[in-house]
Amino acid sequence: MANDSVKKLVKENAAYLKKRMVAFAAVNGVYFLLRFLVYGGLNWFMTAVYLAIYGAAYSLLSSRAQPVMGSDGQPRDVANIKTEYFCQYSFDVLYVTAAVQLLSLLTKWAYLLFAAVPVYAVYKLVGTWAKFQSAKNSMGAGADEPKKEKRPKMRIMRR
Repeated sequence: MANDSVKKLVKENAAYLKKRMVAFAAVNGVYFLLRFLVYGGLNWFMTAVYLAIYGAAYSLLSSRAQPVMGSDGQPRDVANIKTEYFCQYSFDVLYVTAAVQLLSLLTKWAYLLFAAVPVYAVYKLVGTWAKFQSAKNSMGAGADEPKKEKRPKMRIMRR
């Protein structure tokens, strides 16, 4: 009874992962079919890159979707791949890969879309680092410098 929520989450994770992998398999099927029919061959290097990304992400996501077993053999805990941040990032990488794969059929510049993920990650890291540094500087600056007292303004009385 206590593990019903874990078992339910394992089933939800499996169904969610299966839907996404069927969609990615369909993208691959369309890509290979059009690549052979329209262009007469494959770009083997990029095909290897696509398959490596899909394989690594699927391996990571399927391992996160598996439950942690207790000593009694019952599932104790499992990650929710729909809401866990690292899993969402992996799905984002898969979505970008699928978009690049399909757009590469139209233009050779579609491969630049792969740069979007690391550029966004660097943007977020620099923003976080800047916030940390500004908070650190504002805390450190107040402790080192003596506080300046404001001089009261003197009013001049006119007659």
